[in-house]
Amino acid sequence: MRIALAVIALCALSAPPAGALPAVHAGGDAGLLLRQEAGGNRSVLPALSLRALMPAALGVEVGPAATFAYASGGGAIASATTQHWRLALRAERSWTIRKAEAIAAVAPVLVFMRTGLLDRGKEIRSVLVSRPGAAAGVALQVPFGRFAVRTGADLVVTSTRLDFAFTLGATWRPEAAP
Repeated sequence: MRIALAVIALCALSAPPAGALPAVHAGGDAGLLLRQEAGGNRSVLPALSLRALMPAALGVEVGPAATFAYASGGGAIASATTQHWRLALRAERSWTIRKAEAIAAVAPVLVFMRTGLLDRGKEIRSVLVSRPGAAAGVALQVPFGRFAVRTGADLVVTSTRLDFAFTLGATWRPEAAP
């Protein structure tokens, strides 16, 4: 996590020249979040992610990213819901390979998880847990004018769990030719 923070700080400190407005690349993804907890419990949740990145230095883009995942299950009498939020300060570096871009990313992450138990639709108990962690990811992005289609995989490590995310989404790049 310290290495990810150091990389992001180094790139953010060497910002573009004064007067130059950096282009913001914004995007969203949909996918699956696979959670593995310390006790061996595994679950799969549908997930949505948003990100906004600005150029920094050395070809690196830095910006916030957020992921939300939700699942519910149970019967008519008792059921449970799970919510998962992930907030990150993401640094991405891309390399052009023919007409596509290969992307590598690192980030410090703050993960929030909430589980609620319901009795006939009424919540009777809930637990909210937060954990700091570190993330690494790879993606492949193919540009189409100002938009790009993107598929990726992320790994998040916290003290008690591993999370994998597999996503498909799009990125808006305003400086690209239409």
